[in-house]
Amino acid sequence: MTYCFLVWNHLGAADGVATSALEKLIVDASQAAVEASGGTAAWQMLSSEAQTAAYIGSFSGATTDLGWTLYEGLPAEERHPLDLFLHLGCAMHKDLNCIKGRSTVMAAAWGELHIMPPIILANKENASTLWEVDLDVLATASALLSTDDLTAAELCALKSSTRGGVKLTSFAGALFNHKDDKKGHHDTYAFYFQETVGQSLCFPDTSNTQYGSHCAAAAELLIHRMHYLRFLEVVRD
Repeated sequence: MTYCFLVWNHLGAADGVATSALEKLIVDASQAAVEASGGTAAWQMLSSEAQTAAYIGSFSGATTDLGWTLYEGLPAEERHPLDLFLHLGCAMHKDLNCIKGRSTVMAAAWGELHIMPPIILANKENASTLWEVDLDVLATASALLSTDDLTAAELCALKSSTRGGVKLTSFAGALFNHKDDKKGHHDTYAFYFQETVGQSLCFPDTSNTQYGSHCAAAAELLIHRMHYLRFLEVVRD
């Protein structure tokens, strides 16, 4: 692959114009294929498929040889980036794993740095169970989990409740673009933003499994933060 890349640039093939160097390489590969077959007479006796296969093999070999020559002529500092290969595949799962990894590390950092974490965003059932728990103490959930101050139900509700950016974008997706069009604020949301920002927005689809939706949702909430806060006040009232 590296040799092909060097040849491609050396011959100017990226410009889509046949240069003299490219034409020479094609002619030389053609002649080599004929000679390898046993000469012109033997070549003419081959089927068109066999001739094509022989030419492709000859051209591939000539390209590799030229690429090796070009590579060997490069200084070490120019070889290094050509020697470095990162296999990423389609990169969708890699991107997903990076986001999940960052989220996990950031969530653990609150306790490691002894900083008060974001408020727990409990669902309706867990919120009612945790209603009697002191909110200031609740913010330091890691300390709570090691005490006997909670009932079994409260402890279970606390363990199953989450916080942070992913939880927030999940809630936002359920409110503004729920996969069930009977739930959420679909039309109200569209009308409100049409009037306030001058265009009808479509909130990223975190309500369904979609790569990149939570990052896109986070960016959307940050860009139009004040509009979203005001919209939530409107629908609340």
